[in-house]
Amino acid sequence: MMTLFQYFAVEGRVRGVWGSGRGTDRPPRSFHNKEGEIYKAATHTVSEGGTFFGHFWTSLTLHTGYAERILHTTMAFLTGLVLLVLAAAATEARVGSSNESSFCTETKECLLFDLVCKTSNYEVRHYRPTKWVSTDEESYFFESATSKAFWRLLKYITGANADGVKMDMTAPVLVKVQENKKIWESSKYTLSFLLPSAFQESAPLPTDPKVYFTDMPDTRVYVRSYGGWMLSVTTKLNSEMLTRDLDKVNATYNKNFSYAVGYNSPKKILNRHNEVWYIVDGEPVCSEPTDTVSDTE
Repeated sequence: MMTLFQYFAVEGRVRGVWGSGRGTDRPPRSFHNKEGEIYKAATHTVSEGGTFFGHFWTSLTLHTGYAERILHTTMAFLTGLVLLVLAAAATEARVGSSNESSFCTETKECLLFDLVCKTSNYEVRHYRPTKWVSTDEESYFFESATSKAFWRLLKYITGANADGVKMDMTAPVLVKVQENKKIWESSKYTLSFLLPSAFQESAPLPTDPKVYFTDMPDTRVYVRSYGGWMLSVTTKLNSEMLTRDLDKVNATYNKNFSYAVGYNSPKKILNRHNEVWYIVDGEPVCSEPTDTVSDTE
């Protein structure tokens, strides 16, 4: 005997409620057997000595396979739809309202993240893929390179692009810093602005050949936060503190470069927030070292 859901499923197909919706009294080809029993039951009239429901119910009882196919097909479709939505959500760029972050106090939008784990000295965060606008600057000094690069990107978001579009500033600003730089050597610094959510899919091309787009992939990072100003000295000090903590717990990370991360404009004096990032290599480690040593030692 059929369930009520299966009955309405097949009745809907006969009356044209599902599928094309044109009100045809013949079920679709894939649901019509060679004897045409569903079709004959649906078109048998009272004047011919039978009732619609009597014949229709009998036909459905004999051929429950059709309704089961509808049910299975529907469930498979819904399952696929849910998986598709979850996959899209997993890859969607996390550029959202700054109200969702305590770090972003001066911009409308901010780079959002999922906290993986946290220790007393650092965090592990997961960032979804995002699009950035970037530029490189070669210099002996961190401050000189970041200043020139910052104004170059500021021109891009204030109209120096193919469409003349003005964009809101976002946070944070990333500075890619090469590791193992000798004090007498110059280095290439890459500074990046996060593109607003409205331009994550498509952004106007830069007019300056030194400005280009970069895609940050799905990423997990080790993060150390600190206050004050993001300078070469403070960046170096906090990166060394973070690597020391990571080495104590045998964490693996990309040692070729780090990120200096700033959230504030120069006009903000108090309660500034900066970070140092290292890219996680392998599985992240979130444990306290067995022999903790004070950062002041």
